[in-house]
Amino acid sequence: MALTRIIGLLSGDEQEKNIGFREGQSCTFNSVFWQYSHPITCSQTSHAISMAVDGYTDTWPSTATVVLRHRLSGRPVLLYYPYGQGFVFLASGMYSDWSSVHSQMTDAEKKIVRDLITFARSQNCLYK
Repeated sequence: MALTRIIGLLSGDEQEKNIGFREGQSCTFNSVFWQYSHPITCSQTSHAISMAVDGYTDTWPSTATVVLRHRLSGRPVLLYYPYGQGFVFLASGMYSDWSSVHSQMTDAEKKIVRDLITFARSQNCLYK
């Protein structure tokens, strides 16, 4: 959950709270959902997405765009917000690196990771 600690540092919020793998363990089947169409979710065929997540963030800047939410809590799992001349992407609780290595990554999760990287590399998100 080291990535979720960044949000407190960058937003100036000293009271960040994050729910880790001990509190929200091993959710995969229909674990997250998206409410609004977004380039990161453009390849999805369903609002409910099966992907490996453990936890979520409970604090985020008001300028953040929430892309994915935890199905059970409704809290953000994937969000981004402007910072300086670029953006900060926060993938709180996603463990796609581990699920990929252990042959547990779903097709929907592969598409989310691909579309996240594509979106981040677009000219609107590049740090220049």
